[in-house]
Amino acid sequence: MAERLNAPVLKTGMGASPSRVRIPVPPPFIFMNIDIVEATLSDLNALSSLEEQVFDHLRYHTISKKQYRYLLTKGKCHIYKAVSDGELVGSVVVFHRKSSAFARLYSLAVDSAYRGQSIGRKLVEHVADMMRQKGCKGLLCEMRADDNRLLDFYQNLGFKITGKLPNYYADGAQGLKLKTLFNV
Repeated sequence: MAERLNAPVLKTGMGASPSRVRIPVPPPFIFMNIDIVEATLSDLNALSSLEEQVFDHLRYHTISKKQYRYLLTKGKCHIYKAVSDGELVGSVVVFHRKSSAFARLYSLAVDSAYRGQSIGRKLVEHVADMMRQKGCKGLLCEMRADDNRLLDFYQNLGFKITGKLPNYYADGAQGLKLKTLFNV
């Protein structure tokens, strides 16, 4: 990473002439080129690792490596990945049945090192575009009721709360049902 000209200087050492060390400071926002493509079986390990990094299995329903393998080979779903410089930085799993007017956003994960860079938004918008092309009217999802940051995220994307799910998560936490309709 290139040093910024205004990088702070750390004074170290003892005595009258301390040595000066430049500390690189990352810019507040790094523009990243993100590609969103359908995941394949070759992404199995990376998807599983991302799921483990992002979700605490005691608080969330998580997708195991075995389940990812099934979803990637036989599942009736789409798994999209966000990639930056060849590295997996996010993923989304969406279920869609031809008989349903709505697709179900099942899992959305963004690597913690890349949060705040609109990767989650880009993944959801990509899914919305793909599902709209398949004739869906909107997206459904569930989330923890106690995660206000995530609720704000979904509401900023046009999702509305449509119901409550008592004792939905393994730790007894309540869930929320959300829904958004596509603009036609």
